[in-house]
Amino acid sequence: MSSAAVEARGIAKAFSGVAALRGVDLVLAEGEARGLIGENGAGKSTLINVISGALRPDAGTLRIGGEAVTLRSPQAALEEGIGTVHQQNWLVPTLTAIQNVELGREPVTRGLHLLARGSMPQSRAALEFVGLLQAAHREVASLSLAERQLIAIARAYARGSRVMIFDEPTAALSPVETHYLFEVIERLRAAGTALLYVTHRLDELAHVVDRVTVMRAGEVVGELPSSAHERELVERMAGSERVEHEIEVVGERRRSTVRDRAAEPVLRGSRLSDADGAFHDVDLEVHAGEVVALVGLPDSGAVALARTLAGAGRLRDGELRLNGAALSARTPARAVRAGIGYLAGDRKLRGVLPNFSVRDTVTLSALPTLSPTGFLRRRGERRMARELSGRCEVRAASLSMPITALSGGNQQKALFARTLATSPRVIICEDPTAGVDPGGREALYGLLAGACEHGAAVVLCSSDLREVSLISDRAVVFWRGRIVSELGRDQLSVSALMEAQFNQGPGSARTAMPTAS
Repeated sequence: MSSAAVEARGIAKAFSGVAALRGVDLVLAEGEARGLIGENGAGKSTLINVISGALRPDAGTLRIGGEAVTLRSPQAALEEGIGTVHQQNWLVPTLTAIQNVELGREPVTRGLHLLARGSMPQSRAALEFVGLLQAAHREVASLSLAERQLIAIARAYARGSRVMIFDEPTAALSPVETHYLFEVIERLRAAGTALLYVTHRLDELAHVVDRVTVMRAGEVVGELPSSAHERELVERMAGSERVEHEIEVVGERRRSTVRDRAAEPVLRGSRLSDADGAFHDVDLEVHAGEVVALVGLPDSGAVALARTLAGAGRLRDGELRLNGAALSARTPARAVRAGIGYLAGDRKLRGVLPNFSVRDTVTLSALPTLSPTGFLRRRGERRMARELSGRCEVRAASLSMPITALSGGNQQKALFARTLATSPRVIICEDPTAGVDPGGREALYGLLAGACEHGAAVVLCSSDLREVSLISDRAVVFWRGRIVSELGRDQLSVSALMEAQFNQGPGSARTAMPTAS
């Protein structure tokens, strides 16, 4: 490795008197791939926001290529050669892929400064680099999350970025999409781009980076090789002997939870087909105390079924019954009133309301309970928000602060608290632990286990197959809109789930990410 591509020294930042960064040093060499890990609230997001120009530090210096810089905006960072790929991409959905790549530097007719008809060669080359040239003229709104992330990479690559920051890039991606993203990252490394890779999926580090920087409570507390054992990384993040006990937590629940599979299921669907044709003739039963995973590739229909069960999609045919009674949940609000809780997979688009406080976010679903006479009971609202935020380990300086001021993982935990606020009989979860640190995941798994022990049924959609194998009692596997197999508790493993997803007949296994055509 040669000279430093980015050098941060003594970076400090505080919000409302609460220190988020305390004299952080981070050096990223040219051509280096470095991981950045820590629990939610450790300061990772604040640090990368400083490096990417989204925040100005209160103290400290930032050097790029050896030169001291003051970054006043993300655009300024891009001009200095620093590109960022966020978990929630800030693309313009109504523009095409190539228009997003060129946004802010559109080609113009010489002398007149009018937009030119054609696109720039480097923009097309960047889309070809990430494998999305065929989608150049498609609107971003029609593309998958993985494809939108590739566009964000192409936008930074087209500007000649020497440094690329990845912020939880695989949090909601399938294994196929993740594998393809790793291939693109390897191309970036081969081209000499320095990488700063932020993730809570510790098993990814060995595939992507050389070294790992660990943060805790706004400080850098260690640097380890990417080959370090996951237990060692977690211990360093937590700052104590506390380690990840996911297997023990789930195993204990499996031993202690008693289910009567002969009893009437809490949720039953018969011959279900949706209005968009995403799934067909699906029969599904979920019993009290049971976690049933819906597993499949992005176009399998598994996620579409989960959203339809939660009232976010429309049924064309079939019957749904909740506790034996016919269920007509045509909207998420109706589903909530009927006893179905829903944790959406895309918190930016389907979960967080930007103008809401943490308290408002947590109690939103329970407003009918908190205002039975039409007037909101503020004392009850505050009590509920404190209790649920505490149970879900939401880290916030104040429950009155904006929800968007929290880290992504803490936003996710606040949304999970909102899901629990109505004591639902059925909980529908899409990627419930996306962007959540290991300790937070353990807490969420424990909350799901507690809900099951009190008789709730859980329907889980997760792109993390390890998570599925850990917390599910059964996995129902989808292929092209239909159920093709079911794995019981003793059959659940990552390898078995992957095989069930991909091996559905001759020529059906996928080895590359499906891209827009």
